[in-house]
Amino acid sequence: MKYFLVLRGDVFRECGVAATRLMNKTILRNAKGIVFLSHHLKRRISSQTKELPATAVIPCPYLQKFAPPSYKRSSTILTVTGFFFLEKVRPLLVLAPLIAELIKSRPEVVWDICGGGPYLKRMRKAIRRYYIGERIRLHGHRSDIKSFYEEASIFLYFTGLDSFGLAVVEAQLNGLPVVANMAESMPELVDDGVDGFLIDTQKKGWQNRLLDSMTLLLDDVELSRRMGISGRKKALEKYNPATIGRSLWGFINSGGGAGCHDSHDVYPPR
Repeated sequence: MKYFLVLRGDVFRECGVAATRLMNKTILRNAKGIVFLSHHLKRRISSQTKELPATAVIPCPYLQKFAPPSYKRSSTILTVTGFFFLEKVRPLLVLAPLIAELIKSRPEVVWDICGGGPYLKRMRKAIRRYYIGERIRLHGHRSDIKSFYEEASIFLYFTGLDSFGLAVVEAQLNGLPVVANMAESMPELVDDGVDGFLIDTQKKGWQNRLLDSMTLLLDDVELSRRMGISGRKKALEKYNPATIGRSLWGFINSGGGAGCHDSHDVYPPR
C-alpha cells in the first residue's frame, strides 16, 4: 500500500529509540511522496535517509484568523514556544541574561514567555537568578494566546529545534516584528531587515547585535510598524490555507510525479 506523508518534524532528532528511528526510515522509504514543511526539514531528513520518494516543500497554513493589529502596543517582548525538548530550551537559557540586562536598563520593558513542557521548571529556575521581579513572566501553556500577541511589541524567538516555527507565523499575522536566531527554519520565515532581524549566533559580537536590534525596535515605533506590516502581508499570502491546500492537492493528485519537486511557489529554494 502506497501513501503520502506530511512531515511536521524531524523524526530522527525527536525520537530517541533506535527501533523507532529504524521504523521511521522504513516508513519514509515506502511512501509514495513526502511533504516537508520547510527546506530545512527536507535537508535534515535527506541527510539521514537514502532513496527518498518524490518530495515537495509546502509549509503549514495558519490555523486561525487574526484581526488586523492596532499597532498601539506596550513595550512588551513576547516569546511563544514549547519546553518539551532541551534543544529548544538551551537558546532561551542563553538569551535570559541578555534580555535581563536590557530590562534592567529600561523599566518599561517586560518579557512574556508562553508555553508548557517538562523543561519549563529549568527556565523558571534560571530566571530567578536575575532579580528583576515580575518583569520576566513565565505563563506556561495559555489558551488565551491571542491576547498576548495583541499586547506585545516584539516577538523574540531563539530555537535549536524547529522544523517550521508556526508561532513565528502567528506573530507575523499579528503585525509583530520578529527577532530570531539564524538557525533551523528561521531564515525561511524571517527576512532580515524587512520584517524583523536574524541574529547569527556563530558570529562574534552577536549579543550586541541582538540588544541593538531590540533597542531599535523599542525606540523606533515607525520601523517596528513597517516591519510588522511587511510580515503580516507576507504571512497572509504565503500561509493562506487555500494556497497551501492547492499546492498540497496538486502534489498528491499528480502522484508525486515529475515536476512537483519543490515546485510550489510558497518558499523559494535556499
